[in-house]
Amino acid sequence: ARDAAEAARDDRLERSRALAVVRDLTWEQVDVAGAEALLAGLEHRAAGLRAAAGLAEAQGQLARAEHELAAAIEHARGLRERRARAEVDRDRLVERRERWQRDLDGRPPVPEDAASRLAGRFADVTDADVDEAARLVLERLGHDLQTADRRLANTANRAERVMQAYKQDWPAESADLAIQVDYLPDYLVILQRLEADRLPEFEDRFFDLLQGQSRNNIGALAQRINQSRREIRERVQPINDSLRQTEYAPGQYLHVRVDDRRLPEVTEFLRDLAEITSGSLEDALGSGLGAEERVRAEARFVRMRDLIGRLSSAEPEDVRWRTHCLDTRLHVQFLAEVRDTDGRAVDWFAGAAGLSGGERQKLVTFCLAAALRYQLARDGAALPNYGLVVLDEAFDKTDPAFTRAGLDVFRTFGFQLLLATPLKMLQTLEDYVGGAAVVLNEAGSGSRVELMLFDEGAAPEVPDAPEQEALL
Repeated sequence: ARDAAEAARDDRLERSRALAVVRDLTWEQVDVAGAEALLAGLEHRAAGLRAAAGLAEAQGQLARAEHELAAAIEHARGLRERRARAEVDRDRLVERRERWQRDLDGRPPVPEDAASRLAGRFADVTDADVDEAARLVLERLGHDLQTADRRLANTANRAERVMQAYKQDWPAESADLAIQVDYLPDYLVILQRLEADRLPEFEDRFFDLLQGQSRNNIGALAQRINQSRREIRERVQPINDSLRQTEYAPGQYLHVRVDDRRLPEVTEFLRDLAEITSGSLEDALGSGLGAEERVRAEARFVRMRDLIGRLSSAEPEDVRWRTHCLDTRLHVQFLAEVRDTDGRAVDWFAGAAGLSGGERQKLVTFCLAAALRYQLARDGAALPNYGLVVLDEAFDKTDPAFTRAGLDVFRTFGFQLLLATPLKMLQTLEDYVGGAAVVLNEAGSGSRVELMLFDEGAAPEVPDAPEQEALL
């Protein structure tokens, strides 16, 4: 009951307060329609004002101005802060500069050249601050110092190698010197004395003469040897052309092949000539001789000196060696090949060993004709400059067929034959000679000679050739 009474009392109080509020209200405060009409009118007027010329632009400018003002205020604040920091940095730098200046004033002065070069190094790092510039310059100076130390060490090593080479080549002159950099002044004194004696000039003259001798004399000798071997092959070619015109056997002909003998001492001699002249042309084309080139040139000189000494020696062994090296006829060997009509070799002979008497005489006859043609028809002559060939016991072991082949070879090569042969060969020889002289020797009486001319009306002719007149 008590709670109900209190609730009723609270309700009455609430209603009393609400009535008091209502009693104090005016009509305008509760006139909703009038308020809405007033609001609509105000909004209409505001829209009209906003639509008026310049107001919107003014509002935009005002907004921008307010924004720029705020930015300017913020920028000014930042500048003040930067200025404050700059003033602090300035004061610190001034203090450091004064401290450095006091430190520099207490040190000895820097040489002008060093100061100039140091200033040039700092000029290359102008973009860095003082500390960074100093660090970069010190780093580069350290690198350059290491490079200079390495160069100095390399130079010292090269100097010691030169000292070692000098002591090895000239032990008497350097007996009191050691291979150490401390002895460099003593070595330089020797160098100055040699230069004063014009040793480099005479040494250069020596190398110039060495190059000229190598290129001109030794080179000409090597060229002449090689050329002579080529000439032998060239002179054999006309002989082979003539041999091809006469059959050595049915369907076959003889061919002279030239092979190098490849004698070891000749091969070594030609190699020495090549090594002597190998570097002279490079030296001549270059601007000068360096240390290595001079060493090679001196080695070529020693080889050339030994070679010339042996060539001029009168010792029997050296004379034999010189003959083998310089006589190019001994550098080659001649082989007789039997070839068919297609030029294929079917047999070959290095000598007459193993052949019968007739086969040996057959081979010898062809080779004799070829050898005479080689010796007597020089400089590409079509005919030999001396054409009389005298054969004793000619063709005494061969059959008529081969005898004709041998005679054809001599005729093809342009030789005139004077034959001493048995009577049995007269019929075969009749077509190749103009006459015969028969020598008769009967027992108990003297010898007599009877002449026979195979060509009727032919008379002996006196040769006009100067060579034959000299022989007669």
